[in-house]
Amino acid sequence: MRQTGLRGDYGLAAKFVNGRVFALVLSDPRAASSRRKGAPAAESRRMRFVVPGAIAGALLIAGAASAGNPGSFPGTKDANDRAEWRTALEWSKGCEREWKGSRASYAGVGVFPTGTPRWLVAVTCAPGAYQGTQLLYLVDRGLHRIGPIPLHIYRDPGNGKPRPARIARVLGTLDFNLGTSRLVVLDKFRGAGDCGILSVFRLQKQRFYPLAVRAKLKCDGKGPFNAFSWPLLPLPQGP
Repeated sequence: MRQTGLRGDYGLAAKFVNGRVFALVLSDPRAASSRRKGAPAAESRRMRFVVPGAIAGALLIAGAASAGNPGSFPGTKDANDRAEWRTALEWSKGCEREWKGSRASYAGVGVFPTGTPRWLVAVTCAPGAYQGTQLLYLVDRGLHRIGPIPLHIYRDPGNGKPRPARIARVLGTLDFNLGTSRLVVLDKFRGAGDCGILSVFRLQKQRFYPLAVRAKLKCDGKGPFNAFSWPLLPLPQGP
């Protein structure tokens, strides 16, 4: 698959960190033509409106309802909701042990319509300080599950030389676009966000296929801080 220099999607995207909705991003394709000459490099080619968390949560609920989110699904608020989801999805004891070790009071579960008869469910295992690890599932109205779904994604083993691997427990901040079924995973090497790996996938049937990978491997406190401006890496190859 040929890699494209993706800089993001247009429409409505839900960004969630450690199983919580962080923001909804509304993008305007007209921003590319109206961008001022000499504007800061941190600006994207699209105009982004970041909606504060409380409003984002309300918009996300409304969006899910309009997409036909089944009322039979468990909630996504607290420990009781998480327990119901675990009964349905049966994720590993190791994941649940890490979650309980964090003593988080929320559910750590995000549910997102995909434009198909299935919904994407992201289950946080270890919240982490600025990004966590997640398991990804697809479920239908009857809570029949597919997953955890592995991603063919680059990981840095600690030597500064990222290598592709197929991993089910995904590290990073997830950004799922409700309109295009594109999943963005940003694996920051440190909280400052000046280095890391950005991976973009498209959901097709029951798998996420890599579309683009960008990385900035040197943590030097310098830009670009917009991960969509980092240099491209070759797409992961193999099954």
